[in-house]
Amino acid sequence: MFGDVAVDIVVSVFAMCDIGSVLAASQTCKRLHSVAFERSVWISLIQDLQRRQLMDLTQTPSLTTLRTSQLIGLVRRLVHGPLSWRDRTDEMDIISSQSFPSPALQNQIIIPLPAEQSRPGFHIYNRNEVQILPDGTHLLCSNSGILECWNVAKKKRIWRHACVVSPGQADVVEFAATRAGPEVLRIVMGIRVPYLQTDMRLSCVEVAEVDLQTCISQTLISSQMTSPIPDDALRCAIIHGDFAAVVSTCVEHPGIYLLNLSVVEKSRMLHIACQDIQIGLTDANLVLCSQEAGSRQFSLRVIPIASLENFWGPASASSTPESLRACPSWIPERFPTISARMPLGPLVQRVEALTVLASPIRSNEYRIWVHAYSASGTGLLRMFLLVQASTTPGWTSFIHPGPVYENRNGTLLTLAKNITYSGHALSNGSAYTTQLAIPLSLLESDVSRDHEESEADWQRAAPLTVVGLQSGGLFSRVSSYSGAVTYSTAKALYIKYYR
Repeated sequence: MFGDVAVDIVVSVFAMCDIGSVLAASQTCKRLHSVAFERSVWISLIQDLQRRQLMDLTQTPSLTTLRTSQLIGLVRRLVHGPLSWRDRTDEMDIISSQSFPSPALQNQIIIPLPAEQSRPGFHIYNRNEVQILPDGTHLLCSNSGILECWNVAKKKRIWRHACVVSPGQADVVEFAATRAGPEVLRIVMGIRVPYLQTDMRLSCVEVAEVDLQTCISQTLISSQMTSPIPDDALRCAIIHGDFAAVVSTCVEHPGIYLLNLSVVEKSRMLHIACQDIQIGLTDANLVLCSQEAGSRQFSLRVIPIASLENFWGPASASSTPESLRACPSWIPERFPTISARMPLGPLVQRVEALTVLASPIRSNEYRIWVHAYSASGTGLLRMFLLVQASTTPGWTSFIHPGPVYENRNGTLLTLAKNITYSGHALSNGSAYTTQLAIPLSLLESDVSRDHEESEADWQRAAPLTVVGLQSGGLFSRVSSYSGAVTYSTAKALYIKYYR
């Protein structure tokens, strides 16, 4: 079909495709294979990944200076993680070894905190977490309960959050951010607020937009999530495009508060009432993980956001008890359309985290990681969700619970809540060390047949690689695509990139 078409036209066509389509076309004939691996084609493909905020801009060399093989290597890193994190080819039993192989550090960025911000200890609730944006240009950190945004290249703080509800007293416990424009950052925050002069606390959600040029912010949503309670009820915050969510474990109001920011002037929200529920977001769908009604078994459900049009209520720009009462509450079974459902199997007893990440290879595919527990330990389940405009979403493959992550002394590790696209996860250990869990073997099965799993599937030990963070960082996070490890100390913010 392309036999008589000029090469520059074919290159232009490939530049509008995703990587998966270009690779598929390269298998059809020698001519398309040759064109598909033209350097200019891969420059265009990687520029698209940069526009999608999947590529760390601060660590990517000028694309025009790279060979085709080096450009492809950038994509391999997104899919498989840093080279020094990947599976060793020998048969070394790392679990019983006295020492673990260490990833090779490629670059380290240290951002000193001003002297007046240095703090003697760690905040007990927000854990002073540091999150770097996928494009690597900015990071967010919770500095003793106050959320800050820093410019990485300039090592400069450009914004500091002032809580609408209780300035100076509120603690930002959970947070997440995404780009709402070339120079606009949209941030969702789960906030813990003291209640009067008591030991009780309110849980609130705020969404703010920060102009990265002027460093001025505006509050889009500020809404109370719970009545006064004696404990911390916030567990997770996510944001994707025009939608955001915060998970509450409050006994009175458990579940997910979902926020609709598609029309900023008329922001809306709803409450999905369910205990032990996790949520992920795609461009047009909710991905819910919870127990089935009347059953103890967990499953994944995909719900088109468009089908929720009649379920939203108004979201307030000022947090009051009235805003809590105005938020409509629904159970997942009341939603009218479930496009796809995936049972997780009888051995899954608890789901700790759900991660939904866009594929760098296919523009209509998402990789889903479920961090789950069985009676014998913790493992990962991996799914691929295929979303096409002309059809309902569907699962393209399924992988059973993977290895149990074990320490060398046989004790089980608790993985951090965020998992990278490549399946790597951090486990915060003692003495300010963080271990990197590498899933070496996952058991594949066909999604079209029944899934039978055994305890042996959960008992396959996974080798670990130790990431040494001996300089004082306690709670660390890992970036979804670049694998950048971030953490804070009393005097600085750290970003570590590995080869």
